[in-house]
Amino acid sequence: MEKRKNDMDPKVSIIMPTYNRGHILNQAIQSVAGQAYKNLELIIVDDGSTDHTEELVKEISGLDIVYLKLEQNHGANYARNHGLKNAKGTYISFLDSDNIWEKDFLRSRIRTLEETQSDFVFGRVKIDYSETYRIEPDEAAEELQSRESLLKAMAFKNVVDTNTVCMNRRCYEDTGGFDEYLERCQDWEYFYRILRNKTYKYQFIDNILVKSVIQKDSISNNNPYWPARLYIFNKYISDYRTCGFLPELMYLLYHQLIGSEVYHDLKEELLRQITEEEKLRLLQDIHGAKKEGEELIQTLSDMYNERCQKDDLIIKNLSNWLRLEREGIHIERRMMKTGIEHAAIYGYGLLGRHLYDACRKSGIKIGYLIDKNPSAFPEDIHEAKYIFNLKELTHCSIDLIVITAVYNFQEICRELGPLTNARLISLEDLIEENMI
Repeated sequence: MEKRKNDMDPKVSIIMPTYNRGHILNQAIQSVAGQAYKNLELIIVDDGSTDHTEELVKEISGLDIVYLKLEQNHGANYARNHGLKNAKGTYISFLDSDNIWEKDFLRSRIRTLEETQSDFVFGRVKIDYSETYRIEPDEAAEELQSRESLLKAMAFKNVVDTNTVCMNRRCYEDTGGFDEYLERCQDWEYFYRILRNKTYKYQFIDNILVKSVIQKDSISNNNPYWPARLYIFNKYISDYRTCGFLPELMYLLYHQLIGSEVYHDLKEELLRQITEEEKLRLLQDIHGAKKEGEELIQTLSDMYNERCQKDDLIIKNLSNWLRLEREGIHIERRMMKTGIEHAAIYGYGLLGRHLYDACRKSGIKIGYLIDKNPSAFPEDIHEAKYIFNLKELTHCSIDLIVITAVYNFQEICRELGPLTNARLISLEDLIEENMI
């Protein structure tokens, strides 16, 4: 990159979330201060710290620091997103409080972005475990420089470390911020979401200019992996299916879940996301492994019996519903009897789709469709907003939620209750007009 005056260099906004890290925070800050690239702003988002973080930051001089103090602890994703909203730079980087950049980190990133006219760049990180270390990602540079092989690698593991990234701010403006539902693997999901968009040109720099020191209170040590892992799998399963490596990924995940003492039962959730043909392929793939094969057969048998029970309930509800329609009774109009203005439907399976269509035909506006499986939603409906991250409900104005799932109504109510003040009723109650 041709030498220019500092005020002509594009500005970089560095987002640094922190929570009670006053004992190590200064190392990260000083690694920013020591950068050879100088046109930058460091946005420190204090996520409700109760230690001496604020005093430490206010004592630092000679660096453009924007200090944002949150009154309560919201989590790293919320803090990063708060920093992103306040960023003024052309480019954006992220540095966690337990990470350190080498002097040339920003200079090498900006040079690559500018010279190649790219939108996104990342590299390798040295992860220090005090007595040992490892380098991530460990894939060959050629594999990481091909979008196809990079996305496949990212389907199987986290490849892009947050602290190695520098990106054009349009990646954030177009794609949004980190998914605040995730307590772990948030960088995995966010950067996959960006890199799957082929309009963004990216580069992999094969250097190690970042050091990460694992702390006892780090996110990866204290938040469960499997719920986050399956959330990402469910969200992007259509990508994996289209690219042709879903069977291979299913085989790996199923074996890992079989070996997990804590999350062993989540294998059923994994299996619910795939087709009958894909289940058969999985069964064939692990046929040679007697223990896993027998367990999969039993799991599929249990799921088949549960599916039969669910089908019976669906048929019962649908039959009663169609009988009422033949009698000229429209159950969807019962939703509006009590002055409901903002209604939502939970569950977008057969019954949910039928209820939504009936509401549209009756001129009843459904503002939200709720389903934890992102692939349940079609691409051609624009009147309602899709919600698969239930935490979004805390920001939604909803008076009534009709739960069309025929199983686990009470369990669903317990899950939704803390997130919304909406009235929760089952489709069965709506059909029977049991809406006391």
